[in-house]
Amino acid sequence: MYRDGVGDGNLAIVYEHEVELMKKQLKGAYGYDVKFTFIIVSKRIMTRFFLNNDNPPCGTIIDDVVTQPER
Repeated sequence: MYRDGVGDGNLAIVYEHEVELMKKQLKGAYGYDVKFTFIIVSKRIMTRFFLNNDNPPCGTIIDDVVTQPER
């Protein structure tokens, strides 16, 4: 499941409420615990890889972790 429109300050709230409710609803529908993936999409990315604040050209692969650990 993809979820958009979640600010950094609301990540814990979304997990505690929406993910738990989804688990409950899926169990009610199928009668057992269903495994699913919940992905929060963030579009406001301000990561810069060069000192002059230019992003690399399209298709550039950054082969390292660039996200926050709590995501």
